[in-house]
Amino acid sequence: YWKNGQGIPLKISNFPEGTATGIVVDGNDVYVAGWEGDVLDMRNNRAKYWKNGQEVFLTGATGAGANAIAVSGPDVYVAGYELLAGKWVAKYWKNGVAVTLTDVSNNAEATDIAVVGADVYVSGYDGDIAKCWRNGQLVGPANATAPSYAFGMAIAGADVYLAGMKDGKPSYWKNGEVFTLTAEEGRSSAIFISGTDLYLAGEWRMMLDGTQGWYWKNGQETILSSSQETWIASSIFVEGNDVYVTGFA
Repeated sequence: YWKNGQGIPLKISNFPEGTATGIVVDGNDVYVAGWEGDVLDMRNNRAKYWKNGQEVFLTGATGAGANAIAVSGPDVYVAGYELLAGKWVAKYWKNGVAVTLTDVSNNAEATDIAVVGADVYVSGYDGDIAKCWRNGQLVGPANATAPSYAFGMAIAGADVYLAGMKDGKPSYWKNGEVFTLTAEEGRSSAIFISGTDLYLAGEWRMMLDGTQGWYWKNGQETILSSSQETWIASSIFVEGNDVYVTGFA
């Protein structure tokens, strides 16, 4: 990870490769979620997180990975997946103890996690259907049908928002009700709420030129890349009047 532009390497003990997927700062502590293993053969990968650069393993070499991390008081929560009976199973870990969210009927994944008071919310998908869990129990979205996927999440008071894709189009859910952002193919990957404003970052596909990065504020799009490049947006953050979007081209 990088702090103010300075790269800080994270230790990898067992494999030559690894990926950092999510980060949170709590006081003076920096937590990073991810995995180590082989990007081309994930069957032996290990899910893990780092606290101030020190490894904390969530699994052995079971074919697992971590996508997101949250900290609430002394508790560390990590969302991800693990290979079981030939299928990816969605799960999260609280202080290293796993909570399994799906069975082995479909490939599934937990993509984001948030802690609000005593409640733990997890977004993801099971097979080709977007899902949201609260405290390990499925809570929606009730109207999600295949194909749909949830990649990011935000909680505002009693409202639960999911960012993702439905029927191949960038979409989001608010308390289970789905809204499509554009008629073009693509997805929304991340979501952020600032006051009464709803921001989503993502991309849509162009017929010949790959994907074009955008973000949406209350449904109004802002282009982030030209039509001559393939651009993927991965996260969004808003501070005052400034909108920050990460991604790659």
